[in-house]
Amino acid sequence: MSPAGVLQEFIEIFEGKGWLNKHLRIKYQDKTYRVHCNEQLFFAYRINEYSYLPPGAPGWFVCKVGQDYVFDESGPSYPASTEPSIQDWLTVIANEDFELI
Repeated sequence: MSPAGVLQEFIEIFEGKGWLNKHLRIKYQDKTYRVHCNEQLFFAYRINEYSYLPPGAPGWFVCKVGQDYVFDESGPSYPASTEPSIQDWLTVIANEDFELI
């Protein structure tokens, strides 16, 4: 599926739940994330749970989807990653399989 098609799936899910253009802070598989979707972008941002780190190191993007690109930390470029894949994110968000915090 094209990046635009994947983004459209996220948009439809977020819009259907009333979450489009909102930032959600969630806990999934004992990890904390900020997820967001608007008409141009979906992202999942892993929040670093070590509060003693300096500013600028609060976390990192693990999934980002735009009209013409897809970044997914679970892909082959990141073989040791335990982050959810794009398909996992679609399922987790659609099924609300997370804790809203």
